[in-house]
Amino acid sequence: MKKVRAGTINLSKIKHIENSRLRDKDDVADLMEDIKQRGLLSPIGIRVGDNALVYGNRRVKAFENLGYTEIPCEFYDELDDNELLLTNVVENIKRKDISSIEIGRICKMLLDNGMTKPEIAAKLGLNASRVSSALVAYNVTVGTPFEDLVVFGAGDGLKGRSKSTDGKISEGLIWKIQTSLAKSWQGNKITKVNWNILLRAAEMGKLNTKNISTLRGILALDPKKDLDKAISILDRCRIIWAYITFNDEELARAKREEKIDNDVEFIKFIIKNYNKKLIF
Repeated sequence: MKKVRAGTINLSKIKHIENSRLRDKDDVADLMEDIKQRGLLSPIGIRVGDNALVYGNRRVKAFENLGYTEIPCEFYDELDDNELLLTNVVENIKRKDISSIEIGRICKMLLDNGMTKPEIAAKLGLNASRVSSALVAYNVTVGTPFEDLVVFGAGDGLKGRSKSTDGKISEGLIWKIQTSLAKSWQGNKITKVNWNILLRAAEMGKLNTKNISTLRGILALDPKKDLDKAISILDRCRIIWAYITFNDEELARAKREEKIDNDVEFIKFIIKNYNKKLIF
């Protein structure tokens, strides 16, 4: 990207290519007040040739809302569409002014345009796992009530909990759900219906990185178990893994007598005979 010159541009002439900020969702009231008080501190970026916006979407929207017709800008050359998207995201990441969903959205566009995850990560200055987690968070929440709740976080990312006091859901938690639970279902894919259940549980604080393995264990014991029911028992159960040596002949005989084929089901049967309240 090569800076050509500085100047101004008429707001009506700016071309809005896919931007890392969703224009209809962006609240710029604070920026408008700052502009009224101190003026525009940083110009926007424009690509010469087609007047495509490189960066500064919130500034443009604020100027539009304030009734201005022109805005200070810097013009750039030697910039293709992928580089334009990357430049916009990088600027907002530096400002810490971009959501996980926005990052995932742009990463998906770059993937569709032929870039690889490692290439995207290198260009954005992020690690590959961050790109992957943002993509998953975007893919499973876009267009749902959970879209606006996702925030960046490694693991729970929110002081050890799956949600903050305002109900946010950690991007890292969504990634952990995907990597830990996908194999619990046939085809190794979590359905949209199940994602809605899981995300609702995360929002309510019922699901976090500490108990995902327990949920995986519950589902492994009974893959057909209702997911809502499996989540409801998370707070009152513990999965115990143990190596137990059995007399094969006696085990086979006992299973035949009770007409139980599965070893795990037979052990559950034994425990229930001792105290049926122990199993879930």
